[in-house]
Amino acid sequence: MKRKLYHRFYLTFVFLLLSVGGFCQNKWLDAIGEIHSAQPKTELLGAAGSYFEVAETAQAGDEVIGRVNLAHNSFEKADFEITGGTGAGFFQIEKFVNSRGKHFGILKVTQLPLNSSEYTVKVKAVFENGKTDSEEYAIKRVEVPLAEKFFNFIYSRLSTADRLFFPVADSKITEYLSKFKSGGTFSDLSYGLSKGGWEGLNEGAERINSMAMAYLDESSSFFGDEELKQKVYAALIFNAGEFAKYRTEWYETHLWRNTDYIAGIGINFFRLLRDEMSSPDAGTAQKAVEVYDAILDNCDNLFAERMDERPAIGNANRNHRMRSLAVRAAISYDYNRAITDWELWYDKEDPRIPGFYPTGALGDLMELVETGFVEADTYNNKNGFFPDGTICHHPAVGVQFTADGYGWPWLTEWSIPLANQFKDTPFRAQNKTYNTVAERILDAYRPLTFYGYLDMAAGGLVPDRKKWGNSLLKAVSGLLEAKSAGTVIEREDELRAYKTSLEREGYADPLAMSKAFWNIDYFIQRRPGYFASLKMISERSRGLERGIEKRSYYYLGDGALFVRVNPDDYNNIQYYYNWHAIPGTTAEQRSDDLPPSAVSAYPGANGTNAFAGVVSNGSVGFGALRYERNHTREDALYSTVNANKGYFFFENEIVALGNNVKRVRPGDGADILTTLNQLEWKGDIAFGRAGDDQHETISFSGADAVHHLSAEQEPVWVYHDRVGYVVVPAEGHAVKIDLAAETRTPRWTKETASKKMFQLAVNHGANADDDSYQYIVLPKTTIDKVKTFARSVGNNNIHVLKNEPELMAVYNTEIKVVEAAFYEPGALRFENEKGEEVHLSVDRPALVMMKDNGKNLEFSVTDPHHSTAETTINVAINIKLKGKNFDETGKRTRVAFTHSAEEVYAGKPVVQLFETEGRFITNAESLNVKKKR
Repeated sequence: MKRKLYHRFYLTFVFLLLSVGGFCQNKWLDAIGEIHSAQPKTELLGAAGSYFEVAETAQAGDEVIGRVNLAHNSFEKADFEITGGTGAGFFQIEKFVNSRGKHFGILKVTQLPLNSSEYTVKVKAVFENGKTDSEEYAIKRVEVPLAEKFFNFIYSRLSTADRLFFPVADSKITEYLSKFKSGGTFSDLSYGLSKGGWEGLNEGAERINSMAMAYLDESSSFFGDEELKQKVYAALIFNAGEFAKYRTEWYETHLWRNTDYIAGIGINFFRLLRDEMSSPDAGTAQKAVEVYDAILDNCDNLFAERMDERPAIGNANRNHRMRSLAVRAAISYDYNRAITDWELWYDKEDPRIPGFYPTGALGDLMELVETGFVEADTYNNKNGFFPDGTICHHPAVGVQFTADGYGWPWLTEWSIPLANQFKDTPFRAQNKTYNTVAERILDAYRPLTFYGYLDMAAGGLVPDRKKWGNSLLKAVSGLLEAKSAGTVIEREDELRAYKTSLEREGYADPLAMSKAFWNIDYFIQRRPGYFASLKMISERSRGLERGIEKRSYYYLGDGALFVRVNPDDYNNIQYYYNWHAIPGTTAEQRSDDLPPSAVSAYPGANGTNAFAGVVSNGSVGFGALRYERNHTREDALYSTVNANKGYFFFENEIVALGNNVKRVRPGDGADILTTLNQLEWKGDIAFGRAGDDQHETISFSGADAVHHLSAEQEPVWVYHDRVGYVVVPAEGHAVKIDLAAETRTPRWTKETASKKMFQLAVNHGANADDDSYQYIVLPKTTIDKVKTFARSVGNNNIHVLKNEPELMAVYNTEIKVVEAAFYEPGALRFENEKGEEVHLSVDRPALVMMKDNGKNLEFSVTDPHHSTAETTINVAINIKLKGKNFDETGKRTRVAFTHSAEEVYAGKPVVQLFETEGRFITNAESLNVKKKR
């Protein structure tokens, strides 16, 4: 059976605004746009789009699950009769009219036994205007109706969930009741269409929830209190009517604040209300119907959010609104009643969500999940999934990828459980849903996870990130378990292999790779022995939201370089952290509070630099940015530093380069540090100079120590917990280095226990002006290897070719890879491991990585400006490439690398492999370029 039938309908927009009760303002009507005429309302919901079940244990008088509904959200008056079918003698139909005037046909068992597995009934509807319509419906006899299973599932999941369950002490209930007024309001709260009225309505909804929970709580003195229940009912009816006014008068996007409070009552009170709606006492039944409809209407208000957008309801952040929608679907207890009664959503010509047309609660809910995988096609106005595997969230001030707090729930929180609930039913998930979830688990979340721990740069919301491995295993297992018969997951073998890895001790996953997440200026490299990540900011992106007091993550995207050799590195140290000294960043060590970087609307969360990009060939790669936070608004200025920063990842080495480091505003006048690392102090720390035979040690069991070192003629090295750091002096002046091994007391917490911390940084002083730095991080190594590397700087496999404002470049002779960040059009000349002179040039700013495989050259090129106007970068190389024209005069081949003009693809690395014809030619000319000044 098809899960959806798409229909058209007609009701006036005036009815739309009034049908749920209450007066509605028209602030957003122009944005909403025209509501197109629907098809006639005198039709039954078609048989192909309807579903009915009767329990094997049903007795005479029991209701069939699934009511006969009118199509297209019709509020027409109708009478119903059974005119035929195999079940004509076993079932009867009764008309039911809810408190909003909507007509339904209720099928009830009249004769036993029911032995057939399926019955049919032909139903005729006679409308008030004389028109008629007939459909023949099938009724399946089942052991347990799906509606009952689904209600139990939602009840177990949400009845006591955050945001839906607010029990309080009886003394608080007494306080609420003292302020309660007969109309369902509270004397100390404001109401009406205003910001204050909106807040008052939400505060009232939370109180109603608490009062309702007290009524159900056997340990409360209010348990079963009839007077309290009637006040809850009155408040629910008032809240629904008052909230309806906000459908076109928004004061914030979080409409779920109110709907979740009321949905929590709905899921907990449903069985009580269902019994009361069947009460022989007409007054009791009528009031229960009115309260039940008020709860449904209140969930319906959620559809008002962002209704002018396509798709609506928060785009991909719709998941955050699914709690109330799931409750509405569960307590509808009717497969054929649509998940919304709001006419706006029945415009088939211009749907708010493409592909979504409401026809039945369970199918609608699954459709909302499946259409929730919205692709973000811009950096400016849509929450959605980026093509690089990350997400677009809070785009107004730079997108951010909070992998655990948004992207993961968007992807898995409802899709997998609902696919499992509805597998092998008419409401089953489509293949596309399974494949979307599988693809993003494998291509995005797997790379971000190291032995079960999520990367700090993408998962800072969770202080204890070790729970992440279990979340992944649960999702992968759940997705495979949720398959219906006939479901095709294209990468199922790969998914099962990953599941096997996650089932190992410590979630040991041998994945070795590098990956460029170009949409959010993010790069990761992982090997079995270490994990490294780079997170940068730009005009397009920022770091993470939230943090401690919504402040601590201000610098988390400013070139943050996290290197882990232990899965739990950086874990549970947030209260001891110097958040001005995040690894990889260059920042003044100010003493005042960090700004509210986590607040969605904070105008200084993103960078002001256009130049930021990442590039990878799948094995190694690099990233670079022109670091600037030079916002025009005074309240957005906090960072006091500008710099050019580059990060070059190889097999066993990570090279960090910086230049043009300078103070651009006064700040506190404190020192500016480029932090190499800061994490928990574990074991002895060794350090020394490259030319010295001896080194010093800071004993873990000894006293705290702070050392101010200086790299003058030769590198300084430091070793801590299997990671080495080699700081190379800048030509012409010494580099100051601060090494601290200290015991810190916690901040922002009531805890008092201290913790030992390690921090290493290059100190640029308080008045940095055109300063530079160069250091190498050596993960998973030994003291002897670090000392040997430091002594051989300039003669080992790592060659820093350039560290200048126009160009940064590093060449690895061992793997024959050069990585070059051209901040301006320009040329690079260097000698390779064979002594051949290589000439490489570009005509636009570009990130270029070239791997020499002898018989072929592999290029990976990225546009760090993500330009949609200029889409071609011309690269010239002094070697003949098969199939490319060679300039005999200039002795070089010019290759055009063209990227997409689509905004979200413009920064994607372009990777091409070229077969060579001969080796590098000397005396080649560079590509004719003009440098911008």
